[in-house]
Amino acid sequence: MNAHEENSRQIARELHDDFSQRLAVLNMTIEKIRLEPSQGKHSVSDKTLGVLQSTVSGLLENIHTLSRRMHPAELEQLGLVPALKG
Repeated sequence: MNAHEENSRQIARELHDDFSQRLAVLNMTIEKIRLEPSQGKHSVSDKTLGVLQSTVSGLLENIHTLSRRMHPAELEQLGLVPALKG
């Protein structure tokens, strides 16, 4: 019970500290793009798009890792006892 509670606290911290901050950066970057004067139909810089893409890729990777920690595939495939032994 204590281990489950501590794991939940750690996940909540990660969600708040990591994902929330990175999503805020994405939101600010998108807002900046929206407010920049357009110099043509597609005036977003490659650098800005690279930052957005990198941030989204990192978030996807972290969400995947977090979901695996919450419910490892081994648990589903092997069952609780073999997964704990492995």
